[in-house]
Amino acid sequence: MPELHATACLAPTVFANAARAATLLSPEVRRAVTGRSALHLFDLAEQRGDIRYRSDMLPEGPLAPRWAHPVLLCHPVTGDEVLYVSQMQTDRIVDVDPDESEELLATLRAALYADSNVYRHDWSVGDIVVWDNVALQHARPVPPRAPRTLHRVAISDHSVFDLVPGFDAYLAARGPRVVAQ
Repeated sequence: MPELHATACLAPTVFANAARAATLLSPEVRRAVTGRSALHLFDLAEQRGDIRYRSDMLPEGPLAPRWAHPVLLCHPVTGDEVLYVSQMQTDRIVDVDPDESEELLATLRAALYADSNVYRHDWSVGDIVVWDNVALQHARPVPPRAPRTLHRVAISDHSVFDLVPGFDAYLAARGPRVVAQ
């Protein structure tokens, strides 16, 4: 395993508190999104973090799953409301005029990604960070297709194979991965 000689190579991770953001919504915005769902898109083939996924740019199929989730999701453990939209993966609010959807999403993202609602973790060698992946969003600035090392442990009642139909076929099609040491 290569030794890390400096922390400068470790990009920060930014966390946005989606549970807190839900509590900050104005009554008007809350009324506009209560009972609504948003369409979320994923691109398992490219896994880019620098663009907003849109339904017209991703082919439908197992490598581009789509799901509609409540905009105000009930956290499965705490019962708290969570603002369940994201900059990258939320295409639109379902059954809402496209212009109104964009306006609502801009308002929701402004609350979610406000400086007062975001924590930036500047990594040091040896750091371990634990977070609730439902209540918090996370991202780190990694250029598209740049090499990256991530060690993740997930604790859940569901596996990625439960949550992403066709993921096993995707992994099989990719073949074995070679990791440079």
